[in-house]
Amino acid sequence: MKGLAVTFLIFISFICFSQEGKDSSSVAHRRPAISNNTNNFQIHLFGTGAWYSFQYEREHFNRGGMLRSSLSAGLSFWPTRARWSRGTFMLHLEANLGITAPKQKWPGHYLEFGIGTTLVNHFYKPPDVKSGRATSTWDNNRIGYRFEHPEKTWLLRAGYIMVWDNNSNHGLDLRNWLDVSVGWRF
Repeated sequence: MKGLAVTFLIFISFICFSQEGKDSSSVAHRRPAISNNTNNFQIHLFGTGAWYSFQYEREHFNRGGMLRSSLSAGLSFWPTRARWSRGTFMLHLEANLGITAPKQKWPGHYLEFGIGTTLVNHFYKPPDVKSGRATSTWDNNRIGYRFEHPEKTWLLRAGYIMVWDNNSNHGLDLRNWLDVSVGWRF
């Protein structure tokens, strides 16, 4: 239960909103950003959460140039067949760097590169042994495509993810996954 509380607090700490003053010395008034929608919420299929995950992303740098960067955190849960209260919890943390296409020809198109980790806490019950929980980490690299409509608040992502499972019982396990997500910017 303590691990779940810590995971929840880490996820909530990523959801922070900042405010800037309206004075003329503000950075936002000197160099306007492309979009005011710097937060987004996404639903991922087949990503770092395996089957599905819910993810929050915060854009940190996008001032009209060719580069943008963001940090994201997500959660997913797989219940066991026997009980919904037991299963596998996953916390995903990722940093992304996006390269934009020329704005005049293709506005809203990005090539993304990401690196991150997934903390996995799963319930197990081997035969003749008391049930328990085990933890492991999955490290991942991501390359993908992102489309953010310039005048609307939705986004679409698709990508290829290389996942390394660092489980010490089985050694290093490499998995290749595809990722599809739909999101809403706010």
